[in-house]
Order: sequence, then structure tokens, then C-alpha cells
Amino acid sequence: MELQNFKKKIVQKNEQLFKKMNNKIIRFLFREPEKGHHIRGIARKCNLSPNTVIAISKKLSKEGIVKMERKANQ
Repeated sequence: MELQNFKKKIVQKNEQLFKKMNNKIIRFLFREPEKGHHIRGIARKCNLSPNTVIAISKKLSKEGIVKMERKANQ
């Protein structure tokens, strides 16, 4: 039973951390909504890894909160 409670606490902490990172990115993006941002730039400004920013951005895009565009390097 203790292991099950421990797992629940870990999941809850993970969800809280994800929400906190999610909010950090949303606040950053809504400061300048008309400006396009790069994943690495968001990661740097929000003090997160690029992979975390990608995962959260994909989720926000699916929810219709942000629009993601893929652009090739020129």
C-alpha cells in the first residue's frame, strides 16, 4: 500500500511541475503574442530544456492555445 501512495505522490508532483513549466511558457509567449519565437529561444528565456519546450508546445498547439510552424533553416 505504501508503494502505491508513493507512486501517486510522484505522479502528483510531476503534474504540478508540468503545470508550472506550462504556465512559464504561456506567460512568456503572451507577453509578445504577435512575435514568432524559436524553441531554443523560449527554452533559454524560460530556463527549460528544448525538449521540454517542444513537448509543452505540442500540447498547447493541440489545445489551440498556440500555433506552431515548422520552418527550414535558410
